[in-house]
Amino acid sequence: MTKRFKDSVDALVYAFFHDLLAKGNCSACAVGSMVAWGAGERNRKDLDPVCIYDLVTNDMWAEAFSTTNGIQARDLKKEKEWHIKYCIQATGYNADQLAKVEYAFETNTTIQYVDYGFHSKEEIMQDQFNGLCAVLDVLCEIEKIPDSGSYKKQLTK
Repeated sequence: MTKRFKDSVDALVYAFFHDLLAKGNCSACAVGSMVAWGAGERNRKDLDPVCIYDLVTNDMWAEAFSTTNGIQARDLKKEKEWHIKYCIQATGYNADQLAKVEYAFETNTTIQYVDYGFHSKEEIMQDQFNGLCAVLDVLCEIEKIPDSGSYKKQLTK
């Protein structure tokens, strides 16, 4: 198991169990959580962006790629800007790999964080669980880990 994989799983499990994960919030989605953790920070309870370096926040990666309504947009020029590269590099993954993580989380969750007030805690947790299972499948595929099941079990503690 690579350090980047372990760190990513730790970040996602921590965010999941501490109510710090949110679909549709670039600082608190799967990638935003991985960026913050990789930079040695944790997401904030209010889900606002976290400063990970001088004037760089853990949501800036979204200037380079994002997923809305199942469609992913990418700006390859933005990926080369230093503040976005800093966010991406904090995870240990490259932009293509993180774009897959982003797509997996956003397309396998249905409840936007702005709508959390209209749903029960159980509904939100189940929705996030679905998204994180898809993310773990992607991360295991990237790392060439044949079975993501043992990592998904960490989400059921």
